[in-house]
Amino acid sequence: PSDSGDEPSDSGDDPSDSGDDPSDSGDDPEFEELVSDAEHDLEPDATPEELAEMRAGNVELGFELLRRAAAGEDINLAVSAVSVRAAFGMVHAMARGATATEIADTLGFLSDRDRTHNALNAHSLALESRNLPETEEEDPVIYSPANRMFVSPSVAVGPMFLDTLATNYGAGVFLADFADPEDVRVRINSWVSGRTYELIPALLPGGSLTDQSKWVLVNAIYLKAPWRTPFEAAYTADAPFTRLDGSTVQVPTMHNKAVHGSFRAGDGYQLVELPLRGGELAVTIIVPDTGRYLEQEAALTTETLDAMLSETESDIIDLSLPKFTIATGSIALSGTLRNMGMVTPFSPDADFSGINDGASGVPPIGFVLHSVFVAVDEAGVEAAAATAVGDDDSEPSPAFVLDVDRPFLFLVRDRPTGLVLFTGRVLDPSK
Repeated sequence: PSDSGDEPSDSGDDPSDSGDDPSDSGDDPEFEELVSDAEHDLEPDATPEELAEMRAGNVELGFELLRRAAAGEDINLAVSAVSVRAAFGMVHAMARGATATEIADTLGFLSDRDRTHNALNAHSLALESRNLPETEEEDPVIYSPANRMFVSPSVAVGPMFLDTLATNYGAGVFLADFADPEDVRVRINSWVSGRTYELIPALLPGGSLTDQSKWVLVNAIYLKAPWRTPFEAAYTADAPFTRLDGSTVQVPTMHNKAVHGSFRAGDGYQLVELPLRGGELAVTIIVPDTGRYLEQEAALTTETLDAMLSETESDIIDLSLPKFTIATGSIALSGTLRNMGMVTPFSPDADFSGINDGASGVPPIGFVLHSVFVAVDEAGVEAAAATAVGDDDSEPSPAFVLDVDRPFLFLVRDRPTGLVLFTGRVLDPSK
């Protein structure tokens, strides 16, 4: 749901104009900040085994959230496991007992809380290292994450919790007077909007906060990256796309006879992976055979994805791909996460005493809101996600030809780490 009462930032920043990072865009000086003396750890010592386990949890969560959030509906949808896990990483920092265990099990965290924070930090820094400056020939690659906690002054916040947020998430705690919940809601939305270049202007819908609210943890991420091999707009034309029910619709479809990428024709699907500038970030498109979309979507796991990617070939691809934009609005994930096993954190038995070294007094989770924007066009990819957790000129012969003219899945992946930033499905590009 959108909220017309929120005004987006008037900064007018356009990431296509410069490589500037919106690091403090949307910060509100009227919020007093509790600051740790600890500095952000820029050299976390996560082991390869820990990173591999955390990566597997990231991929699995993206597929699971996509399937459950779609709930059998015939809709386009996208989720960001990276954003959800970053927000819950901070929640996990104040969770204890069964509350912490259920969060870790549901989201694929490590059994050791401190090592989980360390690995999340390592992965976030790896993604940030993909940034590339603008040149005369190429647009910049921008990946920008941000984390914040907003808490009532009535809640005691301990130094250990502040240290954890600062060291692993580069985050602080802002004191918010929830006596005026609408004011706080609009200010949080303004911060998210600034961090996402206004792609997500209203993460928190009206009424999501009350004068009884005590805390909200927020993550926002922004990505903009051009293709390594761009599509020429002159070759974009309407083409038929067959929906799940067999009906067809004409949609603007990009075409390039000489895309450099990876491909595979597997059992029941075709796959292409298109690198973005720098070659480390890429868009993976999985196109199930006609009549097999739901079967293929249901079968996706970390293992099946790895098997698909393990036998790809790199060569020239003749590719037709619909342009598409997905803007989800705010998706409520509370019920989804409960059904996945995260029950105690939403109950009166929730233990978040880690926020103040055992004094507790922090109410259980009341809502989890998630919003994603993904646009794929001739230039490349622009995407953003936010999660809030709160209480209550030659043309060589192509080696592979793919006409994406039916429902497909897509991933925005970081190839060196294997992390999936965005997981989505496109059932009708015209919507």
